[in-house]
Amino acid sequence: MEFLEDFSDEKFQPRDPSLETRPVPYKRFFDVRSFGPGTDPSIQRTARSVCDVDLNIRPSDYSDDPGFDSQVFERERQFSMWVRDDEDWLGYRKRTDDVRKLLSALETYQKKTAGPLGSEITDPTWGYYIFVTSYTDAARQKLEAAVEALIQLVLRSLRRTSPSLYSEEATKRFKLDIVQNREALENASEDKVREEFRAQLRGLGMLEDDIMFRGIGSSRFSACILFDQDTIERLSKISFSLDVEEDEIQFSDVSVRLIDPKWDYPAQPYPSRIEDDTPYKGADNCPVTDLGELYRRMEGDLMEEYPMMD
Repeated sequence: MEFLEDFSDEKFQPRDPSLETRPVPYKRFFDVRSFGPGTDPSIQRTARSVCDVDLNIRPSDYSDDPGFDSQVFERERQFSMWVRDDEDWLGYRKRTDDVRKLLSALETYQKKTAGPLGSEITDPTWGYYIFVTSYTDAARQKLEAAVEALIQLVLRSLRRTSPSLYSEEATKRFKLDIVQNREALENASEDKVREEFRAQLRGLGMLEDDIMFRGIGSSRFSACILFDQDTIERLSKISFSLDVEEDEIQFSDVSVRLIDPKWDYPAQPYPSRIEDDTPYKGADNCPVTDLGELYRRMEGDLMEEYPMMD
């Protein structure tokens, strides 16, 4: 126990003292600007179920020579413990498609929040909140370029992950919700952003248990992206080539800072969350090309993914 006390003193900075002198309101109702294909007003009507998309998947989505790949699959199926007895090559490719898994996760959450007999209108989109903490002239001028670059990075990564109709469906549902409020957020610390995010979620009507309990809730409400001056500057400078795979390699080390609203200062660091002598402190850097995969995997618990970058 002595080790953990020393560890806490060395590794944990004090909580932002401004939260005591200027506490964040219990609820916030920030205006939000949304960017991305998912902002289309018709998305409620045009979003298709996973089953509907399944019907339109073709072998050519996954291979230039599906006949050959199917033969190889049948020869090797006995050696794979992951193949089901009743599925063929295309069925296996569909079931293990990571973007299809993302769509399935969205569908599952929609069903949970639909109310009795599907009485509630649910949101078919996915994406993250972005909290902007820089309000310099340069940051304001470059903000939209940075947001658009981030959108393209995520969508291009989806297409590389799954060159099929699943990525088309996930693409049209993607959006980023931008929170800008100079008075509340200018030069805000990670602690302040965390509290403001929680307050915004309460303003949306979320219950405290849904906000704070790990392993439940939408990934949209389980992490937000921090846009400070450096992040805006870095993303706004990105330019893309026609080679998606080359860009994926080039941008693999570009990351954004994610803030975990479910985290709070522990009496001691979480022993199970210590990696290389660094305890989890309610935030982590995520490669921008992994944001889609993280959204699928997170399942209401960003801490479980720590650390996301080596």
